[in-house]
Amino acid sequence: MRILVVFSGILAIVPFLIGFVVSLFPFMGEVTWGERLTFAAIPAFCTFIAALLLGSRDSARTTSTIKQVHDDLLSCNDTSDEQFLACQPYEEADLLLEIRVAISLFFDVPASKVSRDVDLLRDLQIDKLDFPFQFTVVGPLITSRQDESKPFIFSMTNMTSIDELANEILKVLE
Repeated sequence: MRILVVFSGILAIVPFLIGFVVSLFPFMGEVTWGERLTFAAIPAFCTFIAALLLGSRDSARTTSTIKQVHDDLLSCNDTSDEQFLACQPYEEADLLLEIRVAISLFFDVPASKVSRDVDLLRDLQIDKLDFPFQFTVVGPLITSRQDESKPFIFSMTNMTSIDELANEILKVLE
């Protein structure tokens, strides 16, 4: 919550500065410094409140979605690493296992609960969790496999399987 308040405050600085600069224009007439600050504080306050409300809403939605997926994954049958890899052949078996562990950490479930046939959109609802998923799962996977850290672009559009995710990660690493 502190981070949300801090970011909302930082965001509110922009309308405050704009309002203050506008209050310096000649069409404002003769106004006191207190009135100028009040004129600048009104849009800043509205921005601060709006950012807090929207951030709280988004945080609640994300938390709710992660909890729902967590509960759904816990109700699944366990699969061993051998069963996970045996679903279909794949050259980069260690990458698949790393993805499995990263997904399990993201949703706070044992890795054995993440099966290979899990649908990223339907089962894990990655479309609703795109940014946090990429930030905590995809980003670290890519940076851990790079020789030297360099920027990359990654899109999860129309990605539905762990194999597709692994293929996209490999494309970024090439």
